[in-house]
Amino acid sequence: FYKDKDLGLVNRWILSRFYSVLKEVDGYLGNYRFNEAANTLYSFFWHEFCDWYLELIKGDIKSKDSQVIMYKVLEKFLRLLHPFMPFITEEAWQRIPHTGNSIMTQSQPHVQENIIDKKTEKLMEGVFELINIIRNMRSELDIPAQKAIDAKVFLSSKAKRDLLELMSGHIRRLSRLNKLFIGAEYSHSEGEFAVVFKDMHIVIPLSGPGGVQGHKVKIGQKIEKAHSEIRSKEKMLSNSDFLKKAPKEIVDKERIKLKELKGSLKKLEALKDGIR
Repeated sequence: FYKDKDLGLVNRWILSRFYSVLKEVDGYLGNYRFNEAANTLYSFFWHEFCDWYLELIKGDIKSKDSQVIMYKVLEKFLRLLHPFMPFITEEAWQRIPHTGNSIMTQSQPHVQENIIDKKTEKLMEGVFELINIIRNMRSELDIPAQKAIDAKVFLSSKAKRDLLELMSGHIRRLSRLNKLFIGAEYSHSEGEFAVVFKDMHIVIPLSGPGGVQGHKVKIGQKIEKAHSEIRSKEKMLSNSDFLKKAPKEIVDKERIKLKELKGSLKKLEALKDGIR
């Protein structure tokens, strides 16, 4: 099934990631590093299979190829996870199509080196990074999750631009975009919020009520609030009575909060500078 079909980038990616994880887990178990093995399985299932793969194939869920790959990865994962969570995996395994009476009688999956494709994994990592950056930009601008916006991405590599074009439908859906423009050379335009990540310029045009000035006012208010909170924390931590009487863990916690506030202030100031 795997060898003779063009399964598409997303399906090739999840298969490669599963067998890469399987290989990694086999190495951990061979060295009795059970905690690392369990953490690797957890991370793969929740952050890659659930958070990314299932979201990516939602629009193509009726495809036989996607259904088969989804089933095969899930069934093999349950067998791999069984020694760590025997009762839950048995219950889940009984609820999907299977052969045999119990998951306990099934063999452990074996690594298929020919399916591991590090290039595909790297390409998909770039797509996920872009989606996360756009999501973070939306959050920093306080754009409601349900509101669809436009975005632009500029990068010089034609191969990477072709990849983003291929994945543009997924990127738009998972980033809540109306339009996604992909270009080669970035040039600044008024009324936009731009960030640079690796070899990409990612831009969100600022339109609608308030526009650029409205966003700057909101960020300015957050900056003022951060300054006020920092002054309050600094006054508290310069008070000798507080330092003498408060338990050490409380003082340490307030110092951590002050450090976090200063970090947030820097981000807000950088965000305000990025809006033009």
